[in-house]
Amino acid sequence: MTVVYQSPCFDVELVVKKLEEDELPYQVSIRSTKNPLGTGNTLGAYPTEEEAVRKTGMLCSFYSKARENGYYLRSGSFVKPDRNDIPVSLVLDGDLTGEQLDSLVMQ
Repeated sequence: MTVVYQSPCFDVELVVKKLEEDELPYQVSIRSTKNPLGTGNTLGAYPTEEEAVRKTGMLCSFYSKARENGYYLRSGSFVKPDRNDIPVSLVLDGDLTGEQLDSLVMQ
């Protein structure tokens, strides 16, 4: 495993790791800035580094907007009391525009 990209995002760090023997070798993970030596939690996997890095940018933008609106990340979903959970997979792999993603947390 090799870390090919790291990006601070709100109160976490998003990391793209390359795994040599995997069909989708580029994994997007999230880890706490309080434990930078941890491996973090994998949120998605992609065939190219470029796609994985692009997805981290989308995720960071959404994560920041979600946090500003009272959501937090728990077990692969953005959650907020009295609201429907928003799966991370919807953000990373859905065909939603930036405006559509923003509207998910503004409802």
